[in-house]
Amino acid sequence: MIRIVSDTSTLYSSAQAKEAGFNVAPLSVTINGNITVKLIGNAANTADDPYTGLKVVCGYNNTHLIIEDLNVNSTGSSILSFTGTGNTLTLEGESTFKGNQYSSAALVQVDGAFYSNQNRTAELTINGTGILNAFQPSDTYAAAIGGEAGAPCGKLIIEGGIINAVTQGNGAAIGGGAGGNAPSITINAGDGFYLFGGKDEGSAALIQGI
Repeated sequence: MIRIVSDTSTLYSSAQAKEAGFNVAPLSVTINGNITVKLIGNAANTADDPYTGLKVVCGYNNTHLIIEDLNVNSTGSSILSFTGTGNTLTLEGESTFKGNQYSSAALVQVDGAFYSNQNRTAELTINGTGILNAFQPSDTYAAAIGGEAGAPCGKLIIEGGIINAVTQGNGAAIGGGAGGNAPSITINAGDGFYLFGGKDEGSAALIQGI
């Protein structure tokens, strides 16, 4: 199971989490904003033995998510999705996210269409000292980090951490999904990148919008 730790490092049950403003269910966590939540993989959760199908939905605004040694294989949904403004993702330890073939979902979705009718998009700042490995296999249509298939990436700022973003599909490694764009990606810092894009030459961008 995943330990869910609040600002006070308290382990929450489903009922306690609901009282604290977020929801916990098997393989699903919904966070409704204005809160800091830390997700930690347990000792058995390794890159070779990942959680399968976990999804974390960070809705509304000002969600501050910390991940540490979290290894997840997607079954077709985004592993992390951000659909509000003022959000942060802090990297600790080393986490590995792997996509599902034929999927249209980004591994870390920064929704560029969520506020489209209000001329706003989701915002995410990535920081910390940890490592995030994000791998999209062949015949996928979303970015590793950014937009889903056909959708743009929202406002993304990278201020720290090491990001290894790899795509063998049709979306960007970091940016929009296939057919989408990334109008606002800013890299202020970060310890390093390893980027690989596209199963065919020119089929996917590495980083869009910079």
